[in-house]
Amino acid sequence: MSNDHNPRSRVELMVAAGTLSDADVRWFTRPYGLLELCRTAVHERSLDALNDLPLDELGEQLDDQSAAFGAQLPSQRIAALVAAAHIAAGHTGAQWRSMLADGLGPLGAAAARDLVAYMDGTAAASRAVASVPIVVSRHAFGELTRFSVGACVRDSDVGLDIVDAPFMRVDDEFVAAIERARTAVGFEGGARWMLASARTGQPVDAIAGASVALGAAVALGGLTGGAERFRVDPTWVFTGDLDGSDGSTRGLVGPTGASEYASKLRALGERATLVFPEPDAEHVSTVELANDAIKLAPVTSVDELVRTLERHTAGTAEYARVVSGQPTRHRPRRRTMVLSTVAVLAAVVAAFVGMGRWVNGNDARQKALSSVPPLRI
Repeated sequence: MSNDHNPRSRVELMVAAGTLSDADVRWFTRPYGLLELCRTAVHERSLDALNDLPLDELGEQLDDQSAAFGAQLPSQRIAALVAAAHIAAGHTGAQWRSMLADGLGPLGAAAARDLVAYMDGTAAASRAVASVPIVVSRHAFGELTRFSVGACVRDSDVGLDIVDAPFMRVDDEFVAAIERARTAVGFEGGARWMLASARTGQPVDAIAGASVALGAAVALGGLTGGAERFRVDPTWVFTGDLDGSDGSTRGLVGPTGASEYASKLRALGERATLVFPEPDAEHVSTVELANDAIKLAPVTSVDELVRTLERHTAGTAEYARVVSGQPTRHRPRRRTMVLSTVAVLAAVVAAFVGMGRWVNGNDARQKALSSVPPLRI
């Protein structure tokens, strides 16, 4: 549409068209769509004009075209944003707070405060962000996403960045998994997170389940002064749940585990390392890998994950130093070419070790993975 300069007209034309295009949905659900309309209405004291927009009709169309997701509907999120605008404008009626709470669901009080603060101009300043890749099984082929999290000084809550993703919907299990990740790495501050498609960069529409926990722990750990401990190779991808009390990894429950891992592994690129809970090794062992460049790194806990990351980082750095001809920790530059060659081989081995334990069947805990092809760089 050509009415980006007049958002009110664009909303009216969207409703009149009867069917929403992908471009319409992206515009309306991103920060510069309805959220911006609501913020502008607060600052221009034009809430009556906001109330006159055909948002009920637009909500019905969005409900029809969006993924089914329990009791949470896009129309409820529309109502929540409008309610936040009224609260930001000083309207204290109980109906506005009820609409806001109902439309946000599991996102809770932190998202409600953030919406009101954004609309009344008191939102917190920008913040540092950590980001890790997470693979999800949203459909038969899975999808690569990026879990981003930034520190927030406003409060000590960890919740969705509702300003960047005003229409993202999650379930209770997803929120609880992030809370377990927070506990597992000892993150005590406030933070806001978002999950976006790695392909489009857009926030996912709706996401359920607990497999975000392992990746969330890595991202939150990177914000707690542990950037070196939680340094992640860009080809590493995470999935899996955690026990918040001791940081141990949890396996998938039920008969769908194998099919979920099959879809997740199909979503990986040609060179990737999947980090996942070791209790899921049995599920992974039934999946035929698309190519032998995909590596597997099962972990039993956050502590083991940190050790794996540190070994890989150290091995990669050592390899880079040797290849570049720089002196290493073990040999000065003046040593012979033979020793340099040995150092290169040693560095390669160190990098392999950093990828996790070998799938060779010798370790009793790895026997469930014995049918998976050997790992290769």
